[in-house]
Amino acid sequence: MALWATLPAPGAAQEGLRIGLTLGGTGFVGVVTEWRWEDKGAELIVSTFSFRDVGLSVVGKQYFGASWLKPAVGAGLWLVVGSTPDGTGRALVARFPLGADWRAAHGHYATVEVNVNRGLWVDRPDPSDDTPVSPRLIPIPSVSYRFDPQ
Repeated sequence: MALWATLPAPGAAQEGLRIGLTLGGTGFVGVVTEWRWEDKGAELIVSTFSFRDVGLSVVGKQYFGASWLKPAVGAGLWLVVGSTPDGTGRALVARFPLGADWRAAHGHYATVEVNVNRGLWVDRPDPSDDTPVSPRLIPIPSVSYRFDPQ
């Protein structure tokens, strides 16, 4: 729902698309795309930890300030699907990134975040494993480079 609340209204000023690479957070390595307008963003990340899994994350973000370094907070979902010798497992995680976006040069951005995650649902490869999802909050740091091709 947080993503829908941040989508631009018709006629709103739109700043465009940024693309890049991310390390950490939702995977060891990933590709990120982010649509930015005003002080808002909608982010999509496709990532992997070991190339036997794939993660897909969608997050709505709010940026603060008007300087070259902007703090940011967000909320969204992260779906992970991975395979093991026992089968395929899936997990749905609530993701809350807290960080900063640094404009290093025109069109070049670096982000640093701590992704606070909480499991919502899990489908383990072993059908007899009915261990409940942990209610703990799990912080995972990430860094990314983003390029604005405009």
